[in-house]
Amino acid sequence: MPESDSRPILSHDVAAPARTEAIVAKGLTKWFGEGTAKKVAVNGVDLVAHFGEMLFIVGPSGSGKTTFLSMISGILRPDGGTVEVKGTDIWKMTNDELADFRLHTIGD
Repeated sequence: MPESDSRPILSHDVAAPARTEAIVAKGLTKWFGEGTAKKVAVNGVDLVAHFGEMLFIVGPSGSGKTTFLSMISGILRPDGGTVEVKGTDIWKMTNDELADFRLHTIGD
């Protein structure tokens, strides 16, 4: 009779459940002003957030947290990069489509 495997099951021994991407941001950039007054608020930031995941955006005052959150939620248009929410590139939408998308998707 074969011996039973009595070793403990470790987390990497079990197949992880599929994690669906809720938000994918790539290369997000935003600046304010022009010329010598130009101030970069967010510079090439990437983020992947999955459904059911809790994330914290932390940093000192003036580091671009609110600007970043405004871009991934469809409030502030980035100067560079892309944002996909539930697989839809929100910054390719018209203003009316984006307003409708925010109304029915963001905060669900």
